Amino acid sequence: MSAKKGVFLLLVMAACGAQAIETNGVLLVEVHAASLSALGNNTAVSAWTNSETLGGNFVPAVSGQGAVYQTSVAGAPAVTFAASANSILTNTVPPPSYILSNNIWSAEIWVLNPSLQSPEDQFAWTDRGSWVGLADGTCMEIRYCADAANAVEHYNGTCNIPWSGNPPMAGMWHHIVITRSADGSERLYADGVLRTTKTPPVSNLRGGAPFAMGGVWDRAALNWQMLFSGSLAQVRVHSGTLSGAQVLSNFLEEREAYHAIWSGAPGAGLPWSDSANWLANNVAESGSTAWITNGGTAVLSGSLALNHLYPEFGGLTVDSGATLTLGAQDSVSMGNSGRPFVLTVADGAAGLARAAVPVPATVVNAAARSRNPRRLIGEHNIQKPPLWEQYRRGRGSGLVKQRLKCVSDAHGHATTFADCRGWPAGCFLWPVLRRTRSGVTPEMREACAIRVHRSAIRVHSSRVVFVRASGYRVQRGH
Repeated sequence: MSAKKGVFLLLVMAACGAQAIETNGVLLVEVHAASLSALGNNTAVSAWTNSETLGGNFVPAVSGQGAVYQTSVAGAPAVTFAASANSILTNTVPPPSYILSNNIWSAEIWVLNPSLQSPEDQFAWTDRGSWVGLADGTCMEIRYCADAANAVEHYNGTCNIPWSGNPPMAGMWHHIVITRSADGSERLYADGVLRTTKTPPVSNLRGGAPFAMGGVWDRAALNWQMLFSGSLAQVRVHSGTLSGAQVLSNFLEEREAYHAIWSGAPGAGLPWSDSANWLANNVAESGSTAWITNGGTAVLSGSLALNHLYPEFGGLTVDSGATLTLGAQDSVSMGNSGRPFVLTVADGAAGLARAAVPVPATVVNAAARSRNPRRLIGEHNIQKPPLWEQYRRGRGSGLVKQRLKCVSDAHGHATTFADCRGWPAGCFLWPVLRRTRSGVTPEMREACAIRVHRSAIRVHSSRVVFVRASGYRVQRGH
């Protein structure tokens, strides 16, 4: 599919500059997958050396088995675990007492979880089961999985640390950090951003277990549990408390190894494919994560399927019949800095997925008592996708006869149908309230889209949407 030129203004979050790696207290553990480069791709890891103070090696918990080294997982070398006890790696030196009980510590991991399951432990330095006395607050397990209420397992929901929102998006590299302070408060970060601050009522991490990657040992069941299916690239453990500024600094310092950072000079558009325009010559390729943050404009002339795109400040031109698509599910944070990001489709198709518009529970409840539940969508002022306004035609709950109207240009001014020439095709998911025997439930249906063809706007099926405002959950339609 191709579309004529279109320009949109995206207001997005501020970009930050990177600083040097920060530590606090004693850096006890540091392992980096790059240190395994002598291994061949998909080779079992027999020993992953801890290069810092505590020493030791992470070795297979099951003799002769282990996780595997991969030369490139979404562009970065990594150790991959297969949700099996055979993948577990444990360190030959146990955790010191000064990061157990109620002492302070910080832990950092670079992790890629391809599909969030529940539960999954990436890293732990306690075990579980067969407790003597109170079990609450005795566990230390980093658990980036589908369970938003349990990002860090300490045992007992009152002690566990939640995400305070959705977990980070699956399928891309994330820098996840948990810190504990002298006042008992713990802070959870993802990609340099503070997600949760909580003071568990009890903290009494017990000893007797090794540092473990890929799961946690259960003393009662005598087996490995909470098995992880995904990849780790780096792990660090500090005996002190990293500050928020230190966490952000470490993320910014290391992200170029996991994400592609545009560094082309501001001004005229520069080729996406030229490695000179990317930090550390790390070109964003299919399956990777790309940032455009410096005010420069990238020109994409070949088809690309990114895992994620951070359009912070600058621009992107899709040209020469190229296509750009994102992963199956995506969230983009925009509108925080007031700085522009200009998206131009000169001769191509940007497939940035479809916007799902939520239906509030109040509407669903009202619909259950209404003879015409479809009308309630408009009456309750459900937020519409920002680029298009929809006018319904036809009967029933179907969306086959609809017309779309351009409602704003880059300056927020209303436009007419004639003014829509040159805008790219778009489609989105639209909420329909459906009656069933059990009541009325919201259902996402694919709305008709428009294509600008010379002077005419044609209603047809499409796979593209451009999201301009903040706060939208973006996902591929089914």
